[in-house]
Amino acid sequence: MSEPHEVSPTTAPRPFVFVLMPFDPAFDDVYAVGIKEAADRAGAYAERVDDQIYGEGILERVFNQINKADVIVADMTGKSPNVYYEVGYAHALGKIVILLTQRADDIPFDLKHRRHIVYAGRIADLRETLAKELRWAIEESRKAAPAPGGPRVTVADVLIPEVQPLSDLETLQQAPALRAFTGWTNVCLINEADNPTARITHVYVLTLPDCAVHVLDQPGGVDLESHALRLIPPHPEPMRWFRVPHVFEPIPPGAQESFRLSIGQYVSERTQPAGGWPFRLRLHAGNRYFDYEWRYLDEDAGK
Repeated sequence: MSEPHEVSPTTAPRPFVFVLMPFDPAFDDVYAVGIKEAADRAGAYAERVDDQIYGEGILERVFNQINKADVIVADMTGKSPNVYYEVGYAHALGKIVILLTQRADDIPFDLKHRRHIVYAGRIADLRETLAKELRWAIEESRKAAPAPGGPRVTVADVLIPEVQPLSDLETLQQAPALRAFTGWTNVCLINEADNPTARITHVYVLTLPDCAVHVLDQPGGVDLESHALRLIPPHPEPMRWFRVPHVFEPIPPGAQESFRLSIGQYVSERTQPAGGWPFRLRLHAGNRYFDYEWRYLDEDAGK
């Protein structure tokens, strides 16, 4: 008796299985019955690029979908150069790839140690075996998936909340107030989730033009280059980005990373803005970013 379809007990999106295979009518049943039905039984959904509507070039779309997929299934039958190339890209991204073939000789020597299924044209057998493999692969991809939110951030040991990326900087009265300081302070990224964080490739600090920002990544610190303001709602004050030259590899659960930051002296003639001096930290991770806001209060300002 064939295995019944699984019904997901949650409303969460089903895992996405992206399929790489030759575009040949001879593979239509392999795809429709062997792969799509196997994905359905594993609680996932499978698509190949010709199922989709898109505006970009096909290769760009394939790369986009490989990056997005939870699991890749690739039929290596016939030694298609395109499939080989796309499988290499998926492996380079660290994706879980399940290889299929009708003939064992179609799996290259340097891939034979990878998980693969030889189905020899028996589509019903492929469906049963692949469903089991997909359940394993989906569970593994969930373990490896980055935490959905950003890391916890502290500045000078004060917890800085994550905010919506387009929150209005005029609402900073709700953000934590830190006493203005001179010298260096720690900015800490802490992972309290069950999964590693995503790799953080770009770090920015947003502040007013009257502030100089330094980062201590070599003796004496480094003055950071300011950037034109982008991706932030209009603000009564001109604002500037400073790029912090740090990259953070995925932070494991329970671990932390940090860097030391110094905010330069404010212009002495300037009146402290209402609510304090606004600051925002932005962490870019892949196609997402996470924002954190705080303010500095100079209690001696105006005295």
